[in-house]
Amino acid sequence: MRLPVQADIAPRTRPTQERARRTLELILDTAVELLEDGGADGLTTKRLAERAGIRVRSVYRYFPNKLAVICAVAERMAERQREAWVAGLALSDADVPWRLALRRAFETYDAAVGDEPGLLAVRRAVQISPALRTIDDRLNAALAEVWAEDLRLRGMRGGPARRRLVARTALEIATALLDRAVLDPEVKRSAQRRELFQAIEGYLAVYLDER
Repeated sequence: MRLPVQADIAPRTRPTQERARRTLELILDTAVELLEDGGADGLTTKRLAERAGIRVRSVYRYFPNKLAVICAVAERMAERQREAWVAGLALSDADVPWRLALRRAFETYDAAVGDEPGLLAVRRAVQISPALRTIDDRLNAALAEVWAEDLRLRGMRGGPARRRLVARTALEIATALLDRAVLDPEVKRSAQRRELFQAIEGYLAVYLDER
């Protein structure tokens, strides 16, 4: 599932041929390197083309500006996060206690994206750009739909709107805590995982233990 983006940061084209797809991936991988080296300020289309060993016009063939490049990097990262999150969710499996299912979901997610290259740089870029923050909003909305259905199958009371609200709130909590850990070098990763799990577990217990 590809998330829609605003027109001013949307890619100009999405390649269909293998060679073009490889070029696009090269651009995005190189952008991650530049973001890690110097943050959003260190990324320009000229530097991107030079580091990737391609012409500047090749960058502009796919992206109208550097913000669109950063958006594409963030979107690719968000898609990987979504896939990892959905793969880890097993709340609908009635044979597994929901707390154990939730812990497995977090472990699967952390193993898949915890060491994602460029995570810190991208999250910093997202914080300073309202346009990029909409990626988080769209990702959480998409994940909330998936998780709301799992909550229904798990037996949470209430209608679809309530389940979506609970799922979205849990995801917003997770996003805020993950950013806190990613952006604050003094937060240990083990402490981050523990507090994040406890926060989500405690919140969901209000709804999943009421049955």
